[in-house]
Amino acid sequence: MELISFAQSIIFSLAIGALMGTERQHSKKQEIIGLRTFSLISVLGCLLGIFSRPDFLDSPWLVITGFLTISALTIIFYRRSQKKYEEIGLTTAIAMILAFVLGTFVAFGRITEVVFVTITVTFVLFAKERLHALIRNITHKELLDILEITALVGILYPLIPKEPLTLGKILIDLQSIWFLIVLISIVHLIGFIGSRFLSEKKSVEAISFLGGLVSTKAVFANLIRLYRKDRKTIKLISSGFIMSASTALLRGAVLIGIFIPASLVFLGPPAVISSILFAGIALTRKTGKKPIIKVKSPFGVEKAAILAIKIGVLLLFLGAIKAYLPSGSFYIASFLGGVFSAAATVASIATLAKTGQIMMKEAIYATGLTIGAQLAIAPFIISFWLGETKPVKKIMPYLLLGTAVFGVTLAGTLMLFS
Repeated sequence: MELISFAQSIIFSLAIGALMGTERQHSKKQEIIGLRTFSLISVLGCLLGIFSRPDFLDSPWLVITGFLTISALTIIFYRRSQKKYEEIGLTTAIAMILAFVLGTFVAFGRITEVVFVTITVTFVLFAKERLHALIRNITHKELLDILEITALVGILYPLIPKEPLTLGKILIDLQSIWFLIVLISIVHLIGFIGSRFLSEKKSVEAISFLGGLVSTKAVFANLIRLYRKDRKTIKLISSGFIMSASTALLRGAVLIGIFIPASLVFLGPPAVISSILFAGIALTRKTGKKPIIKVKSPFGVEKAAILAIKIGVLLLFLGAIKAYLPSGSFYIASFLGGVFSAAATVASIATLAKTGQIMMKEAIYATGLTIGAQLAIAPFIISFWLGETKPVKKIMPYLLLGTAVFGVTLAGTLMLFS
Protein backbone atom coordinates (compact mmCIF):
# COMPACT_ATOMS: atom_id res chain seq x y z
CA MET A 1 0.00 0.00 0.00
CA GLU A 2 1.44 3.38 -0.96
CA LEU A 3 2.33 5.82 1.80
CA ILE A 4 0.10 8.55 0.31
CA SER A 5 -2.92 6.26 0.17
CA PHE A 6 -2.25 5.10 3.73
CA ALA A 7 -1.98 8.69 4.97
CA GLN A 8 -5.20 9.68 3.16
CA SER A 9 -7.12 6.85 4.82
CA ILE A 10 -5.83 7.77 8.27
CA ILE A 11 -6.56 11.48 7.82
CA PHE A 12 -10.05 10.79 6.47
CA SER A 13 -10.91 8.41 9.32
CA LEU A 14 -9.54 11.01 11.75
CA ALA A 15 -11.83 13.64 10.19
CA ILE A 16 -15.04 11.61 10.42
CA GLY A 17 -14.29 10.68 14.01
CA ALA A 18 -13.55 14.31 14.80
CA LEU A 19 -16.85 15.43 13.27
CA MET A 20 -18.87 12.99 15.36
CA GLY A 21 -16.84 13.72 18.47
CA THR A 22 -17.20 17.48 18.05
CA GLU A 23 -20.98 17.12 17.85
CA ARG A 24 -21.06 15.00 21.02
CA GLN A 25 -18.77 17.38 22.90
CA HIS A 26 -20.74 20.44 21.75
CA SER A 27 -24.26 19.06 22.23
CA LYS A 28 -23.72 17.08 25.42
CA LYS A 29 -21.07 19.40 26.90
CA GLN A 30 -18.99 16.29 27.61
CA GLU A 31 -15.38 16.45 28.71
CA ILE A 32 -14.94 12.68 28.99
CA ILE A 33 -16.02 11.51 25.53
CA GLY A 34 -15.48 13.97 22.72
CA LEU A 35 -13.38 14.92 19.73
CA ARG A 36 -10.17 13.09 20.70
CA THR A 37 -11.84 9.83 21.76
CA PHE A 38 -14.01 9.54 18.66
CA SER A 39 -11.06 10.43 16.41
CA LEU A 40 -8.86 7.74 17.94
CA ILE A 41 -11.60 5.10 17.75
CA SER A 42 -12.17 5.84 14.07
CA VAL A 43 -8.42 5.74 13.34
CA LEU A 44 -8.16 2.42 15.19
CA GLY A 45 -10.92 0.98 13.00
CA CYS A 46 -9.10 2.23 9.91
CA LEU A 47 -5.74 0.75 10.99
CA LEU A 48 -7.20 -2.66 11.81
CA GLY A 49 -9.09 -2.58 8.49
CA ILE A 50 -5.88 -1.83 6.59
CA PHE A 51 -3.93 -4.56 8.39
CA SER A 52 -6.68 -7.12 7.72
CA ARG A 53 -6.64 -6.54 3.95
CA PRO A 54 -5.15 -9.17 1.60
CA ASP A 55 -2.26 -6.87 0.68
CA PHE A 56 -1.21 -6.70 4.36
CA LEU A 57 -1.80 -9.44 6.97
CA ASP A 58 -4.94 -10.86 5.30
CA SER A 59 -6.62 -11.51 8.63
CA PRO A 60 -10.27 -10.43 9.02
CA TRP A 61 -10.05 -11.50 12.66
CA LEU A 62 -8.25 -8.25 13.41
CA VAL A 63 -11.36 -6.24 12.55
CA ILE A 64 -13.66 -8.68 14.34
CA THR A 65 -11.51 -8.66 17.47
CA GLY A 66 -11.25 -4.87 17.38
CA PHE A 67 -15.01 -4.49 16.97
CA LEU A 68 -15.77 -6.83 19.87
CA THR A 69 -13.16 -5.12 22.07
CA ILE A 70 -14.44 -1.60 21.36
CA SER A 71 -18.02 -2.76 21.88
CA ALA A 72 -17.19 -4.40 25.21
CA LEU A 73 -15.17 -1.42 26.44
CA THR A 74 -17.92 0.97 25.38
CA ILE A 75 -20.59 -1.01 27.26
CA ILE A 76 -18.44 -1.23 30.38
CA PHE A 77 -17.62 2.46 30.26
CA TYR A 78 -21.27 3.31 29.68
CA ARG A 79 -22.41 1.35 32.74
CA ARG A 80 -19.74 2.83 35.00
CA SER A 81 -20.07 6.38 33.74
CA GLN A 82 -23.83 6.28 34.24
CA LYS A 83 -23.32 5.62 37.94
CA LYS A 84 -20.45 8.09 38.39
CA TYR A 85 -21.00 10.93 35.93
CA GLU A 86 -24.58 10.45 34.72
CA GLU A 87 -23.69 12.12 31.41
CA ILE A 88 -22.68 9.36 28.99
CA GLY A 89 -25.86 8.27 27.22
CA LEU A 90 -26.60 5.16 25.24
CA THR A 91 -26.63 7.24 22.04
CA THR A 92 -23.03 8.30 22.62
CA ALA A 93 -22.02 4.69 23.31
CA ILE A 94 -23.58 3.50 20.04
CA ALA A 95 -21.96 6.40 18.18
CA MET A 96 -18.55 5.29 19.47
CA ILE A 97 -19.03 1.80 18.04
CA LEU A 98 -20.26 3.29 14.78
CA ALA A 99 -17.14 5.47 14.58
CA PHE A 100 -15.02 2.31 14.69
CA VAL A 101 -17.09 0.69 11.92
CA LEU A 102 -16.87 3.78 9.71
CA GLY A 103 -13.10 3.88 10.19
CA THR A 104 -12.97 0.26 9.01
CA PHE A 105 -15.00 1.13 5.92
CA VAL A 106 -12.52 3.88 5.09
CA ALA A 107 -9.77 1.27 5.03
CA PHE A 108 -11.66 -0.58 2.30
CA GLY A 109 -12.18 2.51 0.16
CA ARG A 110 -15.91 2.97 0.77
CA ILE A 111 -15.52 6.74 0.99
CA THR A 112 -18.89 7.76 -0.49
CA GLU A 113 -20.80 5.47 1.84
CA VAL A 114 -18.81 6.67 4.85
CA VAL A 115 -19.46 10.35 4.05
CA PHE A 116 -23.19 9.73 3.64
CA VAL A 117 -23.49 7.74 6.89
CA THR A 118 -21.32 10.17 8.86
CA ILE A 119 -23.32 13.22 7.80
CA THR A 120 -26.62 11.44 8.44
CA VAL A 121 -25.58 10.17 11.87
CA THR A 122 -24.14 13.54 12.92
CA PHE A 123 -27.32 15.28 11.81
CA VAL A 124 -29.47 12.83 13.80
CA LEU A 125 -27.29 13.33 16.87
CA PHE A 126 -27.30 17.11 16.55
CA ALA A 127 -31.05 17.40 15.90
CA LYS A 128 -32.05 15.63 19.11
CA GLU A 129 -34.41 18.34 20.36
CA ARG A 130 -36.04 18.85 16.97
CA LEU A 131 -36.52 15.12 16.46
CA HIS A 132 -38.04 14.71 19.90
CA ALA A 133 -40.39 17.61 19.14
CA LEU A 134 -41.26 15.97 15.81
CA ILE A 135 -42.21 12.73 17.54
CA ARG A 136 -44.27 14.60 20.12
CA ASN A 137 -46.18 16.44 17.39
CA ILE A 138 -47.07 13.31 15.41
CA THR A 139 -50.54 12.14 16.33
CA HIS A 140 -51.59 8.54 16.87
CA LYS A 141 -53.57 8.59 13.61
CA GLU A 142 -50.63 9.96 11.62
CA LEU A 143 -48.32 7.24 12.95
CA LEU A 144 -50.94 4.62 12.14
CA ASP A 145 -51.27 6.04 8.60
CA ILE A 146 -47.50 5.75 8.05
CA LEU A 147 -47.49 2.15 9.31
CA GLU A 148 -50.47 1.28 7.11
CA ILE A 149 -48.91 2.60 3.91
CA THR A 150 -45.59 0.92 4.74
CA ALA A 151 -47.31 -2.43 5.27
CA LEU A 152 -49.34 -1.95 2.10
CA VAL A 153 -46.20 -1.39 0.05
CA GLY A 154 -44.60 -4.60 1.30
CA ILE A 155 -47.71 -6.75 0.89
CA LEU A 156 -49.08 -5.60 -2.47
CA TYR A 157 -45.93 -5.08 -4.53
CA PRO A 158 -45.01 -8.80 -4.87
CA LEU A 159 -48.59 -9.57 -5.97
CA ILE A 160 -48.71 -7.03 -8.82
CA PRO A 161 -48.30 -8.56 -12.32
CA LYS A 162 -44.98 -7.72 -13.97
CA GLU A 163 -46.36 -7.71 -17.51
CA PRO A 164 -48.45 -4.69 -18.58
CA LEU A 165 -52.17 -5.25 -19.11
CA THR A 166 -53.62 -4.48 -22.55
CA LEU A 167 -56.88 -2.61 -22.94
CA GLY A 168 -57.42 -1.95 -26.63
CA LYS A 169 -54.46 0.18 -27.71
CA ILE A 170 -53.65 1.18 -24.14
CA LEU A 171 -50.95 -0.53 -22.06
CA ILE A 172 -51.45 -0.40 -18.29
CA ASP A 173 -48.23 -1.07 -16.38
CA LEU A 174 -49.49 -1.83 -12.87
CA GLN A 175 -45.98 -2.14 -11.41
CA SER A 176 -45.04 1.30 -12.70
CA ILE A 177 -48.24 2.76 -11.28
CA TRP A 178 -47.54 1.22 -7.90
CA PHE A 179 -43.93 2.37 -8.01
CA LEU A 180 -45.12 5.92 -8.68
CA ILE A 181 -47.57 5.74 -5.78
CA VAL A 182 -44.70 4.67 -3.51
CA LEU A 183 -42.45 7.38 -4.95
CA ILE A 184 -45.07 10.10 -4.45
CA SER A 185 -45.64 8.82 -0.91
CA ILE A 186 -41.89 9.11 -0.22
CA VAL A 187 -41.88 12.68 -1.55
CA HIS A 188 -44.89 13.38 0.64
CA LEU A 189 -43.07 11.85 3.62
CA ILE A 190 -40.07 14.13 3.07
CA GLY A 191 -42.30 17.18 2.92
CA PHE A 192 -44.40 16.08 5.90
CA ILE A 193 -41.42 15.36 8.17
CA GLY A 194 -39.64 18.50 7.01
CA SER A 195 -42.64 20.71 7.76
CA ARG A 196 -43.11 19.11 11.17
CA PHE A 197 -39.38 19.30 11.87
CA LEU A 198 -39.62 23.08 11.61
CA SER A 199 -41.13 24.51 14.73
CA GLU A 200 -44.23 26.65 14.50
CA LYS A 201 -42.04 29.71 15.10
CA LYS A 202 -40.18 29.17 11.86
CA SER A 203 -41.09 30.87 8.62
CA VAL A 204 -44.36 30.07 6.93
CA GLU A 205 -42.52 30.34 3.63
CA ALA A 206 -40.26 27.37 4.47
CA ILE A 207 -43.15 25.28 5.77
CA SER A 208 -45.20 26.13 2.67
CA PHE A 209 -42.31 25.02 0.46
CA LEU A 210 -42.05 21.66 2.24
CA GLY A 211 -45.82 21.36 2.46
CA GLY A 212 -45.95 21.73 -1.31
CA LEU A 213 -44.17 18.37 -1.54
CA VAL A 214 -47.15 16.86 0.25
CA SER A 215 -49.92 18.69 -1.60
CA THR A 216 -49.82 22.12 -3.21
CA LYS A 217 -53.61 22.29 -3.20
CA ALA A 218 -53.75 21.41 0.50
CA VAL A 219 -51.27 24.19 1.31
CA PHE A 220 -53.28 26.67 -0.77
CA ALA A 221 -56.48 25.71 1.03
CA ASN A 222 -54.77 25.91 4.44
CA LEU A 223 -53.35 29.34 3.70
CA ILE A 224 -56.73 30.64 2.58
CA ARG A 225 -58.27 29.41 5.84
CA LEU A 226 -55.56 31.29 7.75
CA TYR A 227 -56.37 34.40 5.74
CA ARG A 228 -60.02 34.11 6.75
CA LYS A 229 -58.99 34.19 10.42
CA ASP A 230 -56.71 37.21 10.03
CA ARG A 231 -57.03 39.46 6.99
CA LYS A 232 -53.84 41.33 7.94
CA THR A 233 -51.73 38.30 7.00
CA ILE A 234 -52.44 38.62 3.29
CA LYS A 235 -48.80 39.38 2.37
CA LEU A 236 -47.56 36.38 4.31
CA ILE A 237 -50.28 34.16 2.86
CA SER A 238 -49.32 35.31 -0.63
CA SER A 239 -45.66 34.47 0.00
CA GLY A 240 -46.71 31.02 1.20
CA PHE A 241 -48.64 30.53 -2.04
CA ILE A 242 -45.57 31.40 -4.08
CA MET A 243 -43.22 29.13 -2.10
CA SER A 244 -45.63 26.21 -2.43
CA ALA A 245 -45.85 26.82 -6.17
CA SER A 246 -42.07 26.58 -6.47
CA THR A 247 -42.25 23.04 -5.09
CA ALA A 248 -44.66 22.00 -7.83
CA LEU A 249 -42.01 22.69 -10.46
CA LEU A 250 -39.37 20.54 -8.79
CA ARG A 251 -41.76 17.72 -7.94
CA GLY A 252 -43.04 17.47 -11.51
CA ALA A 253 -39.53 17.37 -12.98
CA VAL A 254 -38.43 14.67 -10.52
CA LEU A 255 -41.47 12.45 -11.12
CA ILE A 256 -41.01 12.41 -14.88
CA GLY A 257 -37.23 12.15 -14.53
CA ILE A 258 -37.42 8.92 -12.53
CA PHE A 259 -38.76 7.03 -15.54
CA ILE A 260 -37.12 9.16 -18.23
CA PRO A 261 -33.77 10.37 -16.84
CA ALA A 262 -32.90 12.07 -20.14
CA SER A 263 -35.90 14.38 -19.70
CA LEU A 264 -34.16 16.08 -16.77
CA VAL A 265 -31.78 17.70 -19.26
CA PHE A 266 -34.80 19.58 -20.63
CA LEU A 267 -37.07 19.91 -17.56
CA GLY A 268 -34.42 20.29 -14.85
CA PRO A 269 -33.04 23.77 -15.69
CA PRO A 270 -36.49 25.40 -16.22
CA ALA A 271 -37.80 23.88 -12.99
CA VAL A 272 -34.80 25.00 -10.94
CA ILE A 273 -34.65 28.51 -12.44
CA SER A 274 -38.38 29.14 -11.98
CA SER A 275 -38.31 27.66 -8.48
CA ILE A 276 -35.45 29.98 -7.50
CA LEU A 277 -37.39 32.90 -8.98
CA PHE A 278 -40.48 32.02 -6.93
CA ALA A 279 -38.40 31.58 -3.76
CA GLY A 280 -36.66 34.90 -4.33
CA ILE A 281 -39.97 36.73 -4.76
CA ALA A 282 -41.47 35.11 -1.66
CA LEU A 283 -38.49 35.68 0.62
CA THR A 284 -37.99 39.33 -0.33
CA ARG A 285 -41.56 40.33 0.44
CA LYS A 286 -42.24 41.99 3.82
CA THR A 287 -44.74 39.67 5.43
CA GLY A 288 -45.31 41.05 8.94
CA LYS A 289 -46.68 38.73 11.64
CA LYS A 290 -46.41 34.98 11.22
CA PRO A 291 -49.41 32.76 11.97
CA ILE A 292 -49.23 29.03 12.57
CA ILE A 293 -49.49 26.66 9.63
CA LYS A 294 -49.56 22.90 10.06
CA VAL A 295 -49.33 20.28 7.32
CA LYS A 296 -51.53 17.27 7.86
CA SER A 297 -50.51 13.68 7.24
CA PRO A 298 -50.68 12.70 3.54
CA PHE A 299 -50.62 8.97 4.28
CA GLY A 300 -52.98 6.12 4.93
CA VAL A 301 -54.55 3.32 2.93
CA GLU A 302 -57.49 5.53 1.94
CA LYS A 303 -55.25 8.29 0.55
CA ALA A 304 -53.09 5.75 -1.31
CA ALA A 305 -56.23 4.20 -2.82
CA ILE A 306 -57.48 7.63 -3.93
CA LEU A 307 -54.11 8.40 -5.51
CA ALA A 308 -54.12 5.02 -7.29
CA ILE A 309 -57.63 5.69 -8.63
CA LYS A 310 -56.59 9.14 -9.86
CA ILE A 311 -53.54 7.77 -11.66
CA GLY A 312 -55.54 4.88 -13.12
CA VAL A 313 -58.33 7.12 -14.39
CA LEU A 314 -55.93 9.69 -15.85
CA LEU A 315 -53.80 6.96 -17.41
CA LEU A 316 -56.82 5.51 -19.20
CA PHE A 317 -58.04 8.98 -20.13
CA LEU A 318 -54.70 10.19 -21.52
CA GLY A 319 -53.91 6.84 -23.12
CA ALA A 320 -57.26 6.72 -24.90
CA ILE A 321 -56.90 10.29 -26.16
CA LYS A 322 -53.39 9.59 -27.41
CA ALA A 323 -54.45 6.36 -29.12
CA TYR A 324 -57.71 7.45 -30.69
CA LEU A 325 -57.68 11.26 -31.06
CA PRO A 326 -55.40 13.77 -32.82
CA SER A 327 -52.09 14.50 -31.05
CA GLY A 328 -53.14 18.02 -30.03
CA SER A 329 -55.93 16.55 -27.92
CA PHE A 330 -53.36 14.81 -25.71
CA TYR A 331 -51.73 18.11 -24.77
CA ILE A 332 -55.08 19.71 -24.00
CA ALA A 333 -55.96 16.75 -21.79
CA SER A 334 -52.59 17.03 -19.99
CA PHE A 335 -53.27 20.72 -19.31
CA LEU A 336 -56.71 19.90 -17.87
CA GLY A 337 -55.18 17.09 -15.83
CA GLY A 338 -52.86 19.62 -14.19
CA VAL A 339 -55.91 21.46 -12.87
CA PHE A 340 -57.44 18.23 -11.54
CA SER A 341 -54.30 16.61 -10.04
CA ALA A 342 -50.84 17.55 -11.27
CA ALA A 343 -49.02 14.74 -9.44
CA ALA A 344 -51.36 12.04 -10.79
CA THR A 345 -51.22 13.54 -14.30
CA VAL A 346 -47.40 13.64 -14.38
CA ALA A 347 -47.34 10.08 -13.00
CA SER A 348 -49.67 8.97 -15.81
CA ILE A 349 -47.52 10.73 -18.43
CA ALA A 350 -44.42 9.02 -17.01
CA THR A 351 -46.15 5.61 -17.22
CA LEU A 352 -47.20 6.21 -20.83
CA ALA A 353 -43.62 7.18 -21.72
CA LYS A 354 -42.14 4.15 -19.95
CA THR A 355 -44.40 1.76 -21.86
CA GLY A 356 -43.55 3.44 -25.19
CA GLN A 357 -47.01 4.86 -25.82
CA ILE A 358 -45.64 8.40 -26.12
CA MET A 359 -42.22 9.76 -27.10
CA MET A 360 -39.93 11.55 -24.66
CA LYS A 361 -40.56 14.95 -26.26
CA GLU A 362 -44.30 14.40 -26.02
CA ALA A 363 -43.88 13.56 -22.35
CA ILE A 364 -41.82 16.74 -21.79
CA TYR A 365 -44.36 18.97 -23.56
CA ALA A 366 -47.24 17.35 -21.68
CA THR A 367 -45.46 17.68 -18.33
CA GLY A 368 -44.74 21.34 -19.02
CA LEU A 369 -48.42 21.99 -19.77
CA THR A 370 -49.47 20.09 -16.64
CA ILE A 371 -47.16 22.16 -14.43
CA GLY A 372 -48.30 25.33 -16.17
CA ALA A 373 -51.93 24.54 -15.41
CA GLN A 374 -51.08 23.76 -11.79
CA LEU A 375 -49.35 27.11 -11.38
CA ALA A 376 -51.60 29.42 -13.38
CA ILE A 377 -55.09 27.88 -13.15
CA ALA A 378 -55.43 25.59 -10.12
CA PRO A 379 -54.76 28.26 -7.41
CA PHE A 380 -57.51 30.50 -8.78
CA ILE A 381 -59.98 27.60 -8.95
CA ILE A 382 -59.19 26.58 -5.35
CA SER A 383 -59.55 30.13 -4.06
CA PHE A 384 -62.79 30.62 -6.00
CA TRP A 385 -64.16 27.35 -4.61
CA LEU A 386 -63.32 28.49 -1.05
CA GLY A 387 -64.73 31.95 -1.68
CA GLU A 388 -61.50 33.91 -1.10
CA THR A 389 -59.92 35.12 -4.34
CA LYS A 390 -58.07 38.19 -3.02
CA PRO A 391 -54.82 36.38 -1.92
CA VAL A 392 -54.52 34.64 -5.29
CA LYS A 393 -55.25 37.86 -7.20
CA LYS A 394 -52.32 39.51 -5.41
CA ILE A 395 -49.89 36.78 -6.44
CA MET A 396 -51.31 35.98 -9.87
CA PRO A 397 -48.82 38.27 -11.66
CA TYR A 398 -45.96 36.44 -9.95
CA LEU A 399 -47.42 33.02 -10.78
CA LEU A 400 -47.88 34.03 -14.41
CA LEU A 401 -44.33 35.43 -14.50
CA GLY A 402 -42.89 32.20 -13.07
CA THR A 403 -44.97 30.12 -15.47
CA ALA A 404 -43.78 32.21 -18.40
CA VAL A 405 -40.14 31.89 -17.32
CA PHE A 406 -40.61 28.13 -17.01
CA GLY A 407 -42.16 27.93 -20.48
CA VAL A 408 -39.53 30.10 -22.16
CA THR A 409 -36.65 28.26 -20.46
CA LEU A 410 -38.16 24.90 -21.40
CA ALA A 411 -38.46 26.00 -25.01
CA GLY A 412 -34.83 27.12 -24.87
CA THR A 413 -33.55 23.80 -23.52
CA LEU A 414 -35.55 21.91 -26.13
CA MET A 415 -34.01 23.96 -28.93
CA LEU A 416 -30.53 23.85 -27.41
CA PHE A 417 -30.29 20.12 -26.66
CA SER A 418 -32.53 18.64 -29.36
